[in-house]
Amino acid sequence: MEKTTTVDAPGTAAATTPMDGGGGTRRRGRQRGRRTKARGDEAGAADNTRPVRPQEPFWHASLEPSVAECLSVGNSIRMTTGTVDLLVHNSAGGTACVKLGTGGYASTATSSACVAEGTFASSPDGIVTLTWDKIIRFEQIGVWAPVAPQGGGIDVPVTLNLTAENIGAVPQGHDRVALMGDGPTDPRGDLESNGFKMRRIVLTPRVRRSQ
Repeated sequence: MEKTTTVDAPGTAAATTPMDGGGGTRRRGRQRGRRTKARGDEAGAADNTRPVRPQEPFWHASLEPSVAECLSVGNSIRMTTGTVDLLVHNSAGGTACVKLGTGGYASTATSSACVAEGTFASSPDGIVTLTWDKIIRFEQIGVWAPVAPQGGGIDVPVTLNLTAENIGAVPQGHDRVALMGDGPTDPRGDLESNGFKMRRIVLTPRVRRSQ
């Protein structure tokens, strides 16, 4: 086959093909980029039109108004989040800090150096039933040790009446030492090794600094 040579007229640019990598390819690339960006904008617009999933109400929203008022107004207990922190006084003179959180999560730490974690259920009239799955206790030999939830000699609360006189707010800044004294050591490692979800004892919600 005879080879054909194309000669350009003086003053004109040489014709290019896609294989040349010339201007035609760049224009085609720019057009492809515009189409891709347009499709991305359309997808983004579609995402923005998706319905927002409604937030589930906090567990304490099911409490009767009189019970909620007793907690928030009568005892100044914060109820603006899904977690409610309570200070519970028992008949033996001890205290327990109880945390009732979202998804039925519950935890407690007591003045007798017990820490427990489990679940809770509440009724509209303010009766709370606590089920403890894991408990550790600081022993006299100086170590934290697991205790069977069904074992005796444990002062963790199992039922609460949210309108009772022994229920109050946890004092701001209340911590493990204020609750248990300086005898028991920090149980961070013991919480993890015993399968607790919590990693440290936090008795009060963190106060956010004002901007």
